[in-house]
Amino acid sequence: MLKSNSLHKQESAPYYIYAPRWINSSAGIKVLHFLCHALNQIGEEAYLILSDPYFKSEPRINGRLNTPILSSEQAKMHSKNGRNPIVIYSETVDGNPLKSENVVRYLLNYSGALGGSEVFPEFEYLISFSKNIALDYASKSGDRKTEVLFLPPIEANEFHLNLRKKPFQLVYAGKYRSFVGTPPAVGELPTIEIYRDSRKMQTRAEVIKLLSEASVLYCFENSSIITESILSGTPVLLVPNPFLGNVIAEHELGWGGVRFYGEVNALSEAKDSILDGVERYRESQNLFWVSLKNFVEKSQRHFFSDSINRGIEIKDSRLIFLGHKFNLAVQIFQSKGAWVLFRVIIHYFRRRIGLKANMD
Repeated sequence: MLKSNSLHKQESAPYYIYAPRWINSSAGIKVLHFLCHALNQIGEEAYLILSDPYFKSEPRINGRLNTPILSSEQAKMHSKNGRNPIVIYSETVDGNPLKSENVVRYLLNYSGALGGSEVFPEFEYLISFSKNIALDYASKSGDRKTEVLFLPPIEANEFHLNLRKKPFQLVYAGKYRSFVGTPPAVGELPTIEIYRDSRKMQTRAEVIKLLSEASVLYCFENSSIITESILSGTPVLLVPNPFLGNVIAEHELGWGGVRFYGEVNALSEAKDSILDGVERYRESQNLFWVSLKNFVEKSQRHFFSDSINRGIEIKDSRLIFLGHKFNLAVQIFQSKGAWVLFRVIIHYFRRRIGLKANMD
């Protein structure tokens, strides 16, 4: 949306992004925070509504990003001035907890993959993180089309390309362990597994160092660690399994640095194409800003209304947190069964223990 230099320019609808607190190991959460930051960077007005309360008094946002947390006073001011907000939820959020008139549903993963709904109401404005997610949703919803807003979730300057490797391999099966179980043994080199929960969970600095030094990463699921590995110069072999599904960013990032485990010459081809993967990621960062401006123009036009704004109710973060976790648990139970729900709960508490251990 074009911005005027006038002091009294016409104001667009603000964006309220409903998200958990910042977690380095979750690409989906990082995308929501980065989206808030990016909207503010191009002159829009965007806020986070956090679904997590404080944990050990730790910051819930990334201090390097422009991601203000919405206050009740700010929300009331928007309502009083007739500025009807556009609320953005991910696909894992059940329903419309903020009772917003204007809902954008951002499909960050295949709908239903992590326990959420498979199909969403017609009144919601849908966008997809990648073309493969959009195609998957079309197949589930009777060919409903969604536009793609691919937001590269990795801060590329956090990683350094290193092509001199040490003789060990990495394994990553973060959500796989929660939803499926213990991953089978793969590869031939000494193995270090990267954990996303429990006391075994490595610090961010340790993960970055491991990715820089390892000879190969075996990955059991769609995860941003694939891109982090490529940016570190470490090839990735995807281990085929039902939980993996289609590669989410296949069209956006290509196959540079990535192959499937078990294919002929998979590792050598992944090594030889590392630099292609790095270049493709950097190109995607530039393309994002074009897509973002397109999304803003379309969403503002779609939700433009002269109707009176009811506003939304900003609840205590603890109530938001409990409601969010309860609804997610119900969805996982209904779609995946009691045993998967039990594993997810166990891994959730292990994650909390791991975070505490890293802070102490």
